[in-house]
Amino acid sequence: KKEIKAKRNNRIFDLKKKVRNELSTLGLNEILTYSFTSLNSFKNCNLNPDLAYRVKNALSPELSTMRITLLQSILEKMKSNRERGFEEFGLFEINIPHIKTYIEENLPKEEWHVASVINTLEESKGERPSSYYLAKRYVERILSVGNWQADYILMADSLEQDIPEDIKCMLGMFDANVTAFVVIEKKIVGILGELKQSIKNGFKLEDSSCAFDINLNRLLDIKSSIREYKDVPIYPTYSLDFCFNTHRDSKSAEIAKRIEKIINNQDLWGRVECIDIFVPKGGEDRKKVTFRVVGSNYKKTVSEKDMQEISKKVKNTVEKEFDAKLE
Repeated sequence: KKEIKAKRNNRIFDLKKKVRNELSTLGLNEILTYSFTSLNSFKNCNLNPDLAYRVKNALSPELSTMRITLLQSILEKMKSNRERGFEEFGLFEINIPHIKTYIEENLPKEEWHVASVINTLEESKGERPSSYYLAKRYVERILSVGNWQADYILMADSLEQDIPEDIKCMLGMFDANVTAFVVIEKKIVGILGELKQSIKNGFKLEDSSCAFDINLNRLLDIKSSIREYKDVPIYPTYSLDFCFNTHRDSKSAEIAKRIEKIINNQDLWGRVECIDIFVPKGGEDRKKVTFRVVGSNYKKTVSEKDMQEISKKVKNTVEKEFDAKLE
């Protein structure tokens, strides 16, 4: 008798399917493009063409070089759609880039990435988070399919030697002050944030547009996190916004964690979200960071007096510990 063995799960196929469904549900449009591009693409995207493989018998000059990031192809399609009159939309692609310096056993590593560019109108910005945090929301939805918990390290604060080659090759595309690396268990799995102004202008994108690129194979090498369950109070929630003027080097994640400690205890439950970071142009050493606090109480409905006490404690703590001023 012949045995019928169960088919082994293809983990990368399953992950791609989940990511594709997640991003499509969020309203992004999937595209599938050639791995070949032109040398002009590297110039327009501020990328190093020496990192790319050249095709000896290319069908045309526009297909003479292999792309080193999916963002090159996505940006070209973003520009085409902008020229056709489309305004608010986002494109994503799941595919494999090829980089000369990213090799294994003398062959290029072939790892699956998901990359996206989202264009939003400036006048709609007040209705949603800033570009960086909009990209972060999409990335967190991708990570949620595997319960991965990530930290975000500002690109300007990172050492270049710690960055994998598949991420390092695209650093020239992003604005270092509003871009972060996606880090899980001390491994950089991706990048998200705002593209440089020259690239946004060249591809006819709004100033409020954003982009991200995640290495899916690297995600699969990391075990999913086990999330701790915490009861949510049955009483109505409150919402408070805080805009702090703080030093440019202050880390918003650290401020958010400090606020979370204040609004979470035996009686209180709450969560904190950084919804905007504004850095004035002109070389100033200050920035404005806006946090939204949503919370409740396990024993009673939070009164106006209770919210004033919470606000006062958050204000005094952040101003004292982070050299900040509540706006």
